[in-house]
Amino acid sequence: MEFISLSTLIPCVSLPLTVLVRQILFQRTYGCLAYLNDQSAKGNVTYSEELPPISVIITTHNQAYQLEQNLPVILEQDYPNFEVIVVNDCSEDNTDDVLKEMSFRYKNFYHTFTLPSARYISRKKLAITLGLKASHNEWIILTEADCTPQSDQWLRLMARNFSDSTRIVLGYANYAKESGFFNRRITFDRLIENCHFLSRVIYNDKAYRGDGCNLAFRKSVFMEQDGFAKNLQLARGEDSLLVNEMARPSQTRVECDPKAVMKQDPPFRRKTWTTDKVFFKETCQNFNSTGKWALRFFRLHTFINYLAYLQSALFLTLGILKLNYLLIVLSACCLIALTVGSILPLYRSSKSVNDRTFIFSLWWYELTRPIQNFYLYMRHEMTRKDKFLRK
Repeated sequence: MEFISLSTLIPCVSLPLTVLVRQILFQRTYGCLAYLNDQSAKGNVTYSEELPPISVIITTHNQAYQLEQNLPVILEQDYPNFEVIVVNDCSEDNTDDVLKEMSFRYKNFYHTFTLPSARYISRKKLAITLGLKASHNEWIILTEADCTPQSDQWLRLMARNFSDSTRIVLGYANYAKESGFFNRRITFDRLIENCHFLSRVIYNDKAYRGDGCNLAFRKSVFMEQDGFAKNLQLARGEDSLLVNEMARPSQTRVECDPKAVMKQDPPFRRKTWTTDKVFFKETCQNFNSTGKWALRFFRLHTFINYLAYLQSALFLTLGILKLNYLLIVLSACCLIALTVGSILPLYRSSKSVNDRTFIFSLWWYELTRPIQNFYLYMRHEMTRKDKFLRK
C-alpha cells in the first residue's frame, strides 16, 4: 500500500507541473504567428499609414533563372515609390544578360557588381554593402534571388510597420512546399526557427536574429553601426548578425501576414542544407549576450519538452506494470495534452501564414529535432574553424 501511494503521489504532483510549464512555453512560442495575425485582424496592432520610399536589395551569384522568374514579381509590387537593386557577385552564367533586360523593362530597376579581386571578407556582406551605398532611400529590404513574395502587397505590408521608433522589421520566410520527406523536414525546421526568433519580438520586444529572405531596416542605423565591420571575415551569417548588432528593445517589429510571406526555393541536396545549418552554428558563436541567452532559453524549451514526454511515458509504463489505473489515466491524459498542445498552436500559426501544416507528423519531427541538432552540433565541432572564414 505504501508503494502504491508513493508511486501515485509523485506523478500526480510532478507530471502535471512539468506538462503545465511545457504547455505555457510551447503555446507562446508555437502560437506566436497566429497570435500576431489575430491581434492585427482585431485592430489591436497600430500601423503607420505612411508609405516611405523603399530600396529592395538582392545579391546574386549564378542565379539567372531565379532572377528571371522572381524579379518581375518583386518589380511589379503595388507600391508607389520603390527601387530594386541587384548586386551581381561575379556570376558566370547569363545573369548579366538577365539584369540588362530587366533594366530596359523597369525604370525602377538598377544593378551593380562586385569585383572578383576582393579577398578575406565575406562576398555576400560586401555585396549587400555595395547595394546599400547605391540605394537612394532610408528604408532597405533584403531578400534573395530565389525568393518569391506571395502577393503584390508584400512591400505595403512591410511598410506599415515603418514607424518613427522602428529600426528593424522581421518578415516571415520559409521554403516552398514540395513533395518528399526532406522538404517536409526542412520546412518544419525553418517554421520552428521562425517561431523561436519571432516570438521573442512579439512577446518580449527583443530581437536577436533575422532571416535575410525577408528583412527590413533603416539605412542610417546600418551606417551608424559601421555595417558588417565586426564580422566581415565570417563567410556567412550576414542577416542574423545584422539584426543581432542593430536591434534594440521595443524598436523591432514583425510582419507575418500571409500576403507578406516570402517563399524560397528549397535546396536540391541535403548536403547544401546541412552545410548552411553548420555555418549557422558558427554564426551563433558571434551573437551578443541577448542572442546567446535567447538560444539558451530555447534549449530549455527542448529539455522541458523531452522531460515531459519522458515522465509521461515512464509513469504510464509504471502504471501498467502495477495496474495503477489512476496513474495510467493521468499519464495517458498528459501524453494527449502534450501532443495536442503542440499540434493546435503550430497548426494555427502555419495556417495563419498559409504554410505547410504538420498534424500527424508533428510529434515525430518535434521529438527527433534535438537529435538532428546534436548531429549538426557535432558536425560544427569537427569542422576546422578556418572553414568558416572568407579566404
